[in-house]
Amino acid sequence: MKKQTAVEFLGHELNVKLFYNISPELWEQVNEVFKQAKAMEKEQIEKAHGNKIRQDIEHSIDVYLITTGE
Repeated sequence: MKKQTAVEFLGHELNVKLFYNISPELWEQVNEVFKQAKAMEKEQIEKAHGNKIRQDIEHSIDVYLITTGE
């Protein structure tokens, strides 16, 4: 089973427990909000991952400079 993000989990739970009997129009509105939330979550993950990579690179450079004396 694929790991779920928090937004995917919330969407699934709300769909199963609350949104099973709503109008198609309201469902479209709800679905659009979930799409926006997933896009925001993806952007946050990518940004956090990018910051982690940058920190790792900076740390590696610092270690290199210390160990080589440059």
